[in-house]
Amino acid sequence: MSSTDRKKPQATLLGKLMVFYPALIIFLTLFEFIHLIITQNIYHFFMIIFILYFLPVITFRIHNLLFPLIEENTIFPSGKYPAWWGSLYIQRIYLSIPLLENILRMLPGFYSFWLRLWGSKVGKNIFYATQMEISDRSLLEIGDFVIFGNQSGYYSHILSPTKDGRMLLMIKKITIGNNVFIGAWSTVGPGISIPDNTKIPLKSNLYHQTDLRS
Repeated sequence: MSSTDRKKPQATLLGKLMVFYPALIIFLTLFEFIHLIITQNIYHFFMIIFILYFLPVITFRIHNLLFPLIEENTIFPSGKYPAWWGSLYIQRIYLSIPLLENILRMLPGFYSFWLRLWGSKVGKNIFYATQMEISDRSLLEIGDFVIFGNQSGYYSHILSPTKDGRMLLMIKKITIGNNVFIGAWSTVGPGISIPDNTKIPLKSNLYHQTDLRS
């Protein structure tokens, strides 16, 4: 039997359930918002903040204890529950509604603290553009004196098709050194390590084969 005739692995039950996690967050938020309007009790306002910002972090921490997110190259789907899949859907609310993180980036120090809650290693004196995107917060290391350009994106995973119709999943940490400037509309992919004192031009696309040595 050829590889193309073999039955492809199916998604696991937990993997299917994790798809609904963003919808759960939205439902709980709307539930508390309706009660806030009806009762005008400030308790429901704080519950909205908890649901939108703290519940996903707590869920991720528990999920990462049970299913650690590790750097690897693997076939997806493989028949096993992929930790990356659950991690992505826990964080997906912030990719779908960027305003939630845009607000944090306008408050000095809040966004660095936010990234650390997710497991990022973050230095000091960092400038975040109001609009940027990070898909895998726990696989990010940022040095000191870093400037993130507007509309730049940071993705510690990438999927590419294989000959048998499945996908090769690459998960690698992104490392950004000290005194780094990343131009607007740039994309930084998995496994990229940006050396100290590097300036990335506008609209750059950096992937694992990119040579950033001076």
